[in-house]
Parts: sequence; structure tokens; C-alpha cells
Amino acid sequence: MIHQGLLLPTSRITRWRDTNPDELYVYFAILLATGIIVKSRADSYWNTARDLLSSPGFSATMSFDRYFLLSKCLHFCNNDDCNPHTMTRSEAKLFKVRPITDHLNQRFQQLYILSQNIALDESLTKWKGWLDINQFIRNKAATVGIKTYEVCESQSGYLWRFEVHVVHDESPQDSPLSGVVPVLVLKLLNGLEHKGHTVWMDNFYNSPALVRELKVRGFDCVGTLRLNRQFVPTELTNLTKGALAVGQVCGCTSGNVDLVVWRDKNLVSLISTYHGLAT
Repeated sequence: MIHQGLLLPTSRITRWRDTNPDELYVYFAILLATGIIVKSRADSYWNTARDLLSSPGFSATMSFDRYFLLSKCLHFCNNDDCNPHTMTRSEAKLFKVRPITDHLNQRFQQLYILSQNIALDESLTKWKGWLDINQFIRNKAATVGIKTYEVCESQSGYLWRFEVHVVHDESPQDSPLSGVVPVLVLKLLNGLEHKGHTVWMDNFYNSPALVRELKVRGFDCVGTLRLNRQFVPTELTNLTKGALAVGQVCGCTSGNVDLVVWRDKNLVSLISTYHGLAT
């Protein structure tokens, strides 16, 4: 490539040498350390100036050139094995990192037993580089980044499983449980059935059909609800702020599913298979 004029003789890649497991462990340790010691630029960690912001441990462990080369060349899959014609769009987009996400999910689940209360929500990992899967969410601490859907223990925040958001589902919804959200929820909770867990979710996920299905699978569900969801009674969907006084509650029960609307400054709607209306 140098003879073809594609690389300069002084390019870092010309100094590449094969790595080994021991060096990769050091590299991953440095990656973890950069999440604890936060600096604005990667090369700032290797600044040798003796000042209050210096971090001599990085340069003593690995040179910046070697760290940069490993970051540039690190791969977990053979690109020749990626055939977009035989993969779904989401599979193709995550092909290079799928072995890592699968391994992490497997280890997270093996190493910890969740307590009763678990939360299902989305998170945004800050990333300002160019990625087709980047998301913009205004009300998150990191407004731009990679969106993940996560199952965590409510008490400790332990991450038990996650899925990276890739594409929006545009397939037809033949039933209340065939949409992308119900399928995602059932996938994230797979393996936790009939263990006594109570799932806390917000109105992005909750629906009467989904919580009833989760009840069949041994989960209790609690969370806010959008009143325009399918199977919400018209008595609740037609409610307005003027229909209820501040602090007044209106509710409906169908089998083991409770729906409650409470008037605060605005109407707050809840769905539960865990609490009765009396509580």
C-alpha cells in the first residue's frame, strides 16, 4: 500500500505487529480506566506533563501509538463472513459487535440472580461519532448516542440483559402482541418466567394485551399507560382534566388487570396486575 501511494512511510500502521491475549487484557483495562478518569481527548491520557491533570499510569502501561493501532485494527468477526443478502438489516448492522454483546448478556445473566422488582427501560450511551444507528433523545443526559433497551434490578441497578436499538419495525401488526415493542419486551424477559418478578415499565411499553400476556408467563406488571392503547375502556380514554377534581381517582378492572387514572396537574394513567384498586 505504501508503493501504491495509499499510505505514508511514517504511518502508524507500518509499525504493526501481531498482538496476544496478555496485551489485549492490558488494552481492555485501559479502556475501562478511561471511563473512570474522564478527559476530552484520547491523547490527553498520555500527556507526560507533570501537572494536576496528569495520568502517568497510561503511558507507563502502553504507548499511545500502540493503543491507537489496537483501537484501529480490533475486530471480533471476519468481514468476509458478513453477507447482507442473507441477513436482516439489524443483523447486518450489529454483525461486528454481536459476539461481544452476546457474551456480555450471557455473563450478566450467569453471575447474578435478580430480586423481585425489575425495571425495563431504555438508555442512551453517549456517542457523537458517525453511526447509522445513532439516536437523538432530548430528555436524556446524553442526548445523542447508541440506544439500548435494558432489564435491570430496581434495587441495585444491576444490568441483566440489553438489546441495541437498530431499526424501527415497519412490519404489519396482525395482533396486539405482534408489534416491535411486545416482541422486544418478551425477548428481554425470556428466562425469567414464573420466578415471581414484578416488572416496572413506562407508557412506551405498557398495554393491556402485553401485561395480560406477562401475567400468564408469571410476571406482575406496574407502570404508566397511554390511554390510546388498544383495549383501554372508552370510559378512561374519553376522560378530560375537567372531568376529575385534583386528587380524584377513576379506575377500571378486568380480570387481573387494573387501570387507574389520577388527576394531578394533568391526568396520570397507570396499569397494574400487582395492586388492587383498593390500594
